[in-house]
Amino acid sequence: MKTFGFPSLVHLHMEILRTQTILELPLTYFTQLQLAGSKIFYAHTSSDEEKMDSFEFEVTDGYNPVFRTFRISIADIDNKKPLVTIHNIIVDEGGKKIITPFELTAEDQDTSTDFLRFDIIQAPINGKLFLRGTSSVWSFSQQDLDGNLLVYQHDGSDTDRDSFSFTVTDGTHSDFFVFPDTAFSTRSAQTLHIVVLPVDDEKPQIVVNRGAFSLRPLPGGQLGYIITSKALRAEDQDSPAQHLQFSITTDPSYGYVMNAAFGNGSITSFTQGDIDTRNILYVLHGGSQSTADFFTFVVSDSAENHSPEHIFNLVWPWIFLQQDNYQVNESDGHLEVTLLRRGHLGETSFISIRTLDGTAEAGKDFQGRGQRQVQFNPGQNAATWSLHLLPDSKFEGPESLWLEISDPIMAVLQYPWLAAVEILDPADEPQVFIPQAEFKVQENTGKVSVPVKREGDLSSEFMVVCHTEKGSATGTEPSSVLSYSDYISRPEGPTSMLRFGQGEVEQMCWVMIIDDSLYEGEERFNVTLSAPMGGKISGKFPSASIVILPDPKDEPAFYFGALEYEVEESSGALDVQVWRSGSDLSHPGSITIYSRGAPHLGAKAGEDYVGISHNLVFNPGVTTRTVKVTVLDDVGQPRLEGPERFELRLRMPEGGGLGKPSLAHVIINDSFSDLPRVQFQASQVEVLEEDGKMSAILTRSGDTSHKISVRCYTRQGSAQVGHDFRERPNTDASTISFLPGELEKTCEVLLRDDWEYEEQKEFRLVLGSPRGAALGSRTETIVQIDDEADRPIIGFNMSRASIWEPEKLGEQTSLHVTVLRRGDPTQTSLVRVHTQDGSATAGQDYIPLSEDLEFGPGVRERMVTLHILHDSEREMREALLLVLQPDENMIADTEITKIMVYIEERDGLADVTFPSIPLVVSLLLYDNAKHASEKPNPSAGYPLVCITVCNRKHPQFDQTGWICAREGINDSLSTFRWFVGPPTGTDGVTAPLQEIDSETFFASTKVMTLDSIYFRSGARVQCAARATSVSGYRGLELLSEIVIISQTDGLCHSQTPGAIGAEPFSARLHYTGPEDPDLPNLIQLKVSLPHIDGMLPVISTQPLSNFELTLSPSAARIASHRCSNLLDVNDIPTRFGFLNTRSGAALRGTDARPYWDSVALRGNSTTHFYHNLDLNGCLWVFSSHFDMSELVTECGGKVTTDGQIRDLVQSYVTLRLSSLRLLCVLLGGAWFLAALRLAHRTRAHFCVRHFCVVV
Repeated sequence: MKTFGFPSLVHLHMEILRTQTILELPLTYFTQLQLAGSKIFYAHTSSDEEKMDSFEFEVTDGYNPVFRTFRISIADIDNKKPLVTIHNIIVDEGGKKIITPFELTAEDQDTSTDFLRFDIIQAPINGKLFLRGTSSVWSFSQQDLDGNLLVYQHDGSDTDRDSFSFTVTDGTHSDFFVFPDTAFSTRSAQTLHIVVLPVDDEKPQIVVNRGAFSLRPLPGGQLGYIITSKALRAEDQDSPAQHLQFSITTDPSYGYVMNAAFGNGSITSFTQGDIDTRNILYVLHGGSQSTADFFTFVVSDSAENHSPEHIFNLVWPWIFLQQDNYQVNESDGHLEVTLLRRGHLGETSFISIRTLDGTAEAGKDFQGRGQRQVQFNPGQNAATWSLHLLPDSKFEGPESLWLEISDPIMAVLQYPWLAAVEILDPADEPQVFIPQAEFKVQENTGKVSVPVKREGDLSSEFMVVCHTEKGSATGTEPSSVLSYSDYISRPEGPTSMLRFGQGEVEQMCWVMIIDDSLYEGEERFNVTLSAPMGGKISGKFPSASIVILPDPKDEPAFYFGALEYEVEESSGALDVQVWRSGSDLSHPGSITIYSRGAPHLGAKAGEDYVGISHNLVFNPGVTTRTVKVTVLDDVGQPRLEGPERFELRLRMPEGGGLGKPSLAHVIINDSFSDLPRVQFQASQVEVLEEDGKMSAILTRSGDTSHKISVRCYTRQGSAQVGHDFRERPNTDASTISFLPGELEKTCEVLLRDDWEYEEQKEFRLVLGSPRGAALGSRTETIVQIDDEADRPIIGFNMSRASIWEPEKLGEQTSLHVTVLRRGDPTQTSLVRVHTQDGSATAGQDYIPLSEDLEFGPGVRERMVTLHILHDSEREMREALLLVLQPDENMIADTEITKIMVYIEERDGLADVTFPSIPLVVSLLLYDNAKHASEKPNPSAGYPLVCITVCNRKHPQFDQTGWICAREGINDSLSTFRWFVGPPTGTDGVTAPLQEIDSETFFASTKVMTLDSIYFRSGARVQCAARATSVSGYRGLELLSEIVIISQTDGLCHSQTPGAIGAEPFSARLHYTGPEDPDLPNLIQLKVSLPHIDGMLPVISTQPLSNFELTLSPSAARIASHRCSNLLDVNDIPTRFGFLNTRSGAALRGTDARPYWDSVALRGNSTTHFYHNLDLNGCLWVFSSHFDMSELVTECGGKVTTDGQIRDLVQSYVTLRLSSLRLLCVLLGGAWFLAALRLAHRTRAHFCVRHFCVVV
């Protein structure tokens, strides 16, 4: 029995059939009998995309073994779904952004990138997507993203965000996974959000420009107007109010603009902030009587965006008394006083009026009134006020009083504002009058009598002249009666005298009326009293008007020229004549003509015709006038309606009467204009041969409410029936029908598409045999057939390609490039393909290629192979060109004639480049870097940290961590540099950033944290990070965004904000004594001083010079300063030093601040130095202990003997430190080293008393 055995195999199973159950068990051996029984099968279970599998086996019969290998070829199946990763993109307003795989990518291990397709479900709203320069994109592939071919273009609108949604497919699966949720797939559309950064490109807008409607007295006594934001306001979404400047381009003519904050002088510019604080005023020149003024201005912002020129109008009214004196009779009862207003009348104005006593007294001669307001409504230029008089029976002489106006509201006071009133008392004087003002008489009356009455004192005689005065009626001459006279005149003389005897109260004044044959309108003349004797003429009716009424017998008549008019609906208008006839047409006349619907078959105004109502004026001698009536055609929805009618009527005649006919009927007929018509929409149609068919549009006009039909058939031209298109015969088979309401139909012709390229051909489409309609003007259309799809074109199948460089010397990798021919393949073309150096060099990086490719009949593609060589240099990727030359037979055109081939280095510089730029935040936010955007300006006085995207603290690490792992980046080996620059000056000038080259002995500038001594408030800081691979290769360097240090947010401020000066400090020596349990018999030197952000305190007993060298990590620092806080723990020559590893009293609460004591982030030397700072109390405390010898030998102290006191056994010795120096240094970063040094110097001494012992 043969047995097959093998060491291990996980894909081979044995099938055991027991009770209809199949068991799959991994095998380690099997027999030939099992193979013969088809019990053994191979099951593929691995998720790796491998193409081959195999197992080794040993065959033995129990005595002789044989070893062999069994190989298995695995066929591809698409069973993996795409994984999509999405990140937001940022773009400037109106700018472009290439969408790269860093923002959007799809991965599928068993599908190539050109088959991974993104289908756009919703396009961007505020921008567009472009792919290879196209104007609209609805799908793209992962290969397009890898090639940076997809671009988003913002439309420049004032929006801060945009988005588009999409789905992803690999050609097999319509669902996909979305990173990081890879547990479940989805078919839902995903959204890529676009953040739009605003750009200050908006012009200021004037939102309020009401102008001024009144002036008022100003504090200085002048007239003017305070310009507020309710009258004038500009806005700019990108600028605050104080940056919106109004520049006056045309000054006011009658005043000037001033800023109350700068005095009374004229100004030429101001800001919206000045308007908001009510500091801008318009002042009227003294003595000006103008009622309006204006000035023009433009508004600009800090970005020099200018608005168009605007006008600020100022208008105001003046109020004054109509006259400065009045006379009134006591018997009148009241006096009407008129107040006038001129200028702007669009607002409501008020004025106060009061009386002032003269010889007339309030309450006795007139009714007294207090101060009272008179109102002027909008549009009103005059108002009246009544003064009520108190009549009595006593005859009195003239009396006087005064009227005064004051306190105007929405107006300005003008002279005269004071008027004198004189009250007269003529009621008891004898006087005559006519009892009424008008008498109406007929022309054929003959004689009219006008009564004249007398009142007052009737005890004496009274005489008065009653004479006539002509008006529109003409009287006779004194000598004779002439033609065209209307009455016989009464001259003003003794012959017209009327005499009243004692007690007589009435006399008649007779006038003769002349009747003539002329048509005249209403005419008038006056009968007037004059020359009174024995009294006076009353002011009631000293004259009366005699009205001679028209004579209807001579009246002209107005009428239509016809009883009925008929008009076609499409004519648009109808001319109607109105006539005037009569015996006397020497006078002007007028008549009103208007339209009205008819009761039956009525046309509707606004639908069928335009209603009219006109007043026709007939000048003297004119007998006819023409009126144009507009007829409306139902063009939009034509409907065959038949005859419709409406009426025209005459009314309201003047200078005549209504004749017959005064009513006319107008009939509108649409039997011709609304007849249905059919025609082609265009006279020429262009189509492509590959479309397979063409459609010509037929349009129907006129009445569309009925079904019609027409034939559409073909006539060949250069295009032949059967060869280029299928014929539409001139039979009923080519009939096209329009159903009711249909306006368009298509006439389709099938085209014959072939491989052969042909020039443009054409044939005709013709309309004929209409039914239920007529043919329009375009009964034929020419169809032109273009064959651009069959134009032969040869080109590469891609524009760029990548290939890996061989790993070993002597090996080659090959790139196969396909050259395609599209279009007509029936002829022979010859093209040449050759290589061209780019950054790659022929013979060194690749084998040069130059090959002629012949495309014979029927050949559509050829392939060329490019061989890549290995070189030993480690470099960025290199490039070369594959170039396609034009067809030597000049048959085919060429496109995509160049391919950029990139030779990728397997371990190049770019492989260890961070996926994105680093982030600079305050060390306070190291654990919450995602909230750094909420506080973009880090605090002064606390270190900064540079976080790379491969650092787990980075906000985007969830999206970039896998990229860092894939690229083999070891973030712990990353190197850093720091750049610092001064704040932007007040003039807007920004100095460039400079690298921090110098370092202090305790804080390096080449690590991921930057100590706070290297920057100050307002400084601009940037970090540079360089990635390093796990193999130790260093990659490219990326720069972070520039951050600006806060000028307001800090930890320890100076006593005077914004100022730096000498701060108080203390330094003292203290003897610990023998009782001290920790440090007995030592001298403690303790220095305390306040801390401000960025300050570096330096303490030494030696002179501090060569500052840059003193602070550096060099050995000169240790040799020169042996008793100083410049020495780290390992540098101290004495037993104790100012810097040590003990926290002591320094960290009272400071350890609560994040990473303040982190050796990993800040280093040992930095934490040692800052152990002496109490950050919560903003206090430095440096303390060290010395013995006497150390103070003398190391610290430069001197011991002097002060002598021995008589009769005592004690002596005194004094230890003096002649110079203890304290230097407070504020570094300015790279741009200004040691920006400020505050030096302090003090002396310290210590007196020792000891016993003198003689041994």
